[in-house]
Amino acid sequence: MFLSHLLVNTAASVGGGSPGRRWVHNPYRVHQRLWMAFPSGERTKLDKDFLDPFVPADFQPSSRDGCDGAGRADKPRPHAPNEQHPHLVRDARDGFLFRIDPVPWSSPSRHVITVQSTTRPDWGYAFHNAPEFLDVPEYAGENPKVVSFSPDFRKGEHLRFRLRANPTKRSPFPPEAWLEKAGNNRAKGKRVGLISEEEQRKWLERRAVPAGFRLAAFDARSEGLTRHGKPDPQGRGTAQGWKQTMLAVLFEGILEVTDPIAFAATASAGIGTGKAFGFGLLSLARA
Repeated sequence: MFLSHLLVNTAASVGGGSPGRRWVHNPYRVHQRLWMAFPSGERTKLDKDFLDPFVPADFQPSSRDGCDGAGRADKPRPHAPNEQHPHLVRDARDGFLFRIDPVPWSSPSRHVITVQSTTRPDWGYAFHNAPEFLDVPEYAGENPKVVSFSPDFRKGEHLRFRLRANPTKRSPFPPEAWLEKAGNNRAKGKRVGLISEEEQRKWLERRAVPAGFRLAAFDARSEGLTRHGKPDPQGRGTAQGWKQTMLAVLFEGILEVTDPIAFAATASAGIGTGKAFGFGLLSLARA
C-alpha cells in the first residue's frame, strides 16, 4: 500500500484569490483531482502529457463506498459494460481513501491531504495542469511525499487512530415524496446524520467488532455539516452544480486489534459512507 501527503497552499494571494482554498473546501473536486493520479495504461500511452480533457473512463475506479466497515463487498451496483465510476464495488487490490486536514498553527494557511492507495499514484500526471494547488513557496521538502508500507497487525496491539467519518442511520419513516423519488430500492428509509455525541460514539462502537478492533479510549468531535459540490444532474455545467450536505465527525483515540485479518481489511477499505467526499480513512500510528 502507499501513503501520500500533499501540502496545499490555502492562503489568500495578493489579489485576494486562493485556488488552493477554493479547491480543498470542495472535497468532491478534490476527489476528482486525486482520481487523476491513477490513469489507465492506455491513457498514459496515448496522452502522456495530460493534454486531452479529463474523461472518467480513462482512470481507475477510486472510492470504497461499496464496502462495509469490515471490508466486505456489498452487492455491486448496476452499471454499463466497461464503465469506470468512483462508486463501483472493487476488492482490496484497488481504490484509494483520502482526508483533508488543516495544518495546525500554520501561518500562512496550509492544508494537508492524506491519501492511502493500493497502487502507487502518479501525482505528476494528476497536477500537470494544476501546479498552483501544490505551490508552497516556503516548503523545501518533497511535495507530494509518497511512502510505501505493508500492514502487519498483531492481536492485542494498541494503536492510535484518527477517522473523519459520516455517521448516519436510516430514517424509519421517510416522506412519501422522497420515497417516490428514490424508488423502491431505498424503501428502508433516507440516510440521515447522527447529531448527538452518544449516537456518534455508539455508531463507531457498533462497527468496531466486525471490523476487527476494540475501542480502548476515544473522543468524538462533531465538525458540523459540510457542503459538497457535485456536477449538475441535468448536465448544465459546474457553474450550476448542486450541493450535497453531509455531517462530519472526527474520531481520535486508542484502539486494540482483536482480529488482525479483519482489521487489515478495514484499514484498506475504510469505515462508513461518503468516501468520495473525504470520509472513512482510518489513519494509524503506534501507541
